[in-house]
Amino acid sequence: MPKKILVAIFLVSLSILIFEISLIRIFSVLMRYHFVFLIVSMAMCGLGFGGILSAYLRKKIQNEEKITEIIFSLVLITSISIPLSVILILKTPLKDFLLGYTAISIIPFIPFMIAGAFFSYVFETYGSIMGKLYFSDLIGAGAGCLVVLYLLKIFGGINTVFFVSAIIAMASFIFAWKSLTWKKPIISVIMFFACFSFVFLNFNHKFFKIPFISSKNPEATKPLFTAAENNSAQIIYTEWNAFARTDVVEFSDLPDIKYIYTDGDVPTTMHFFDGSIESISSLKNTVFYLPFADLKKPEVLSIGPGGGIDILVSVLGGSSKITGVEVNPSIFSIMDKFSYFNGNIYRYPGVKVYLDDGRSFVKRTKEKYDIIYLALTQSATGQAATGVLTEGYIHTRDAFKDYLEKLNDDGMIVFITQNELLLFRAFATFLSILNQPHTLGGLPKMMVFMSPEEQFATTPYRYVLIAGKTDFSWERKEKMKDMAEKLGIKTIFIPGIVAKPPFDKFGDFVDLHTFVSTINSLLENPVNIMPVSDDQPFFLDLSFGVPSQFKKLLISILIAVILCAGYVLKNSRGRSNITMFFIMYFALIGAGYMLIEIFLIQKFMLFLGHPTFAVSIVLFSMLAGSGIGSFVSQMWEKQLIKKVMISALITGLIFIFYLLFLTKIFDIFLYQTRYLRILISVILILPAGFIMGIPFPSGIRIIKKYHTSTISWLWAINGLMSVCGSVLAMVIGKTMGFSSTLMTGALLYILLFFICYFAKNKNWFQIDSSF
Repeated sequence: MPKKILVAIFLVSLSILIFEISLIRIFSVLMRYHFVFLIVSMAMCGLGFGGILSAYLRKKIQNEEKITEIIFSLVLITSISIPLSVILILKTPLKDFLLGYTAISIIPFIPFMIAGAFFSYVFETYGSIMGKLYFSDLIGAGAGCLVVLYLLKIFGGINTVFFVSAIIAMASFIFAWKSLTWKKPIISVIMFFACFSFVFLNFNHKFFKIPFISSKNPEATKPLFTAAENNSAQIIYTEWNAFARTDVVEFSDLPDIKYIYTDGDVPTTMHFFDGSIESISSLKNTVFYLPFADLKKPEVLSIGPGGGIDILVSVLGGSSKITGVEVNPSIFSIMDKFSYFNGNIYRYPGVKVYLDDGRSFVKRTKEKYDIIYLALTQSATGQAATGVLTEGYIHTRDAFKDYLEKLNDDGMIVFITQNELLLFRAFATFLSILNQPHTLGGLPKMMVFMSPEEQFATTPYRYVLIAGKTDFSWERKEKMKDMAEKLGIKTIFIPGIVAKPPFDKFGDFVDLHTFVSTINSLLENPVNIMPVSDDQPFFLDLSFGVPSQFKKLLISILIAVILCAGYVLKNSRGRSNITMFFIMYFALIGAGYMLIEIFLIQKFMLFLGHPTFAVSIVLFSMLAGSGIGSFVSQMWEKQLIKKVMISALITGLIFIFYLLFLTKIFDIFLYQTRYLRILISVILILPAGFIMGIPFPSGIRIIKKYHTSTISWLWAINGLMSVCGSVLAMVIGKTMGFSSTLMTGALLYILLFFICYFAKNKNWFQIDSSF
């Protein structure tokens, strides 16, 4: 049986990880990223509540001969519930999506809970070999981090769900094989082929697809859904990957433009180009062309070129060298697929486009540019497998400093957005950099323009902020003003020449806090437009503090943990001290592990150069390392508590060291090839993961000696605290920065060391002195 169990755990763990990532991808198309975080986090609580279900099953069914049957049933029901949950999500009237996050999260909560019950039941039953079980669990999850990259690319988010359901059905067959009745293996086989066949049927015929949320819910509506309400709009191509879903939309009344949406958000435009300058001459009337009023044959860097309008305008403006950095892999295949329409602009002479994170590329490149475009790069992405939604490092104060350093003396940064409030935040960010004590102030280095309002219906490129490395000369400002008038573009602010509301409220110089307070005094609902840092990279989040939904979720999880702990203590059979110890033990591991994991993903994103690479490499290294550590811990028969103490202390010290020196390590290797940076990342993470993989299985093996029936409840507490750690990471990251997130995680492991030390000195482990 143990061999079957190890294989089944591997398959189920792999599948659940892929299911989680697929859910994040599906919800990321449907909703804004804060909503995605809330719903997925609540759904993930199901893994913890699965421990309670497991405890109930064990209490109701105490026949040892039923163990295999129970495990088989849990695995099979997981296989069935996963595709059913996604079908229900896709068929739920989407006007009701915002009626309650709890209501919509209950649908995916069910399969997570059943899967959690499977893990908990198995761990409680075979706790004596917990090191091997946990090894199989973590290696399966680590493999899922890699496998999902290919599944989403091949099948898309919805079909990947059916694929993993087939994998879990295969796991159920392991327990059905050699069963006394033929019904079990037949059911498993039917489920396997049904799900596997449906992958290809739905792939070709689209029985189930992402529905559209009505624009009557403005808080939830994505621009893609608003566009879809136009009778002339049609989605002509869709591509999925682990980064996002990307759609190409065309409008019958706009034959020369196609719109590319990433996760349904603000689109980038792809224009018709037949290779002749005449075919794109109309782009001279856009805000993109403004920088070419003064610069001759400039070298251009486009961060996030998308459909290529930045590149086309640069060609039109006579640029001598054009470099693009695009983070979405699907954009490249889309540009190749529609090369007949866009003139194969990504491969145009003098043009070179890289697949990379824009900020990471800028930090590594030694080139300097005359123009750096940041056009509609404002989109948040769901970081798969963590439930954490982040925005990257494109718009932080540190990033804008890097961009300015990569400009030639007369160079300029061109920031283009659809959102006026983000324009103000970008302005405030540049102001904080340029308005230093040793300079004359930031205002002489910035200009603001706006597309004509009548163009708002057809273009997302509305507001433009141009920031220079040095003060703009009077002659240069006059040229920009004349160019704007010629192109029909509104001039909002040119220092010393034009100052329209709200910039008419300022004189020649203004400090950051005066700017921010003045802008907010003019708004009906004040927002947070202060600059953000690399440690708190929430540029799109304009709220003050933490959204109330996050606080409610955090409090709800803690209440559930307290209730579970209360039940365990009530049934501790006179061992309340050691029971309380194990409650704290597994709670600290759950929260601490997630706090550290989320920090590492965030931190390595810039170093590795792509969010998808960061998630995959960090999670795989951490989970694989922990799995190996768990496997090795199974070989230890004596002094487990002492080994847990050592591993907890080492973990805390390692990450305090990383907090102090990781940035310096990155600076040393940042300019190396991506493969070497991946290797360095694995070397930094895997050994730490090895140490972190020791406490959990060792704790289960120890508690097995005392009170086996509490294992399911301790699994519940650990699972809930893992979600709590994820939410807490976002709360701390938003309010104090991700460095504080890591410090909190490290301190929790050091606290684990102290409670183990205390318990050992109090001789609480008396059943076996070897502990």
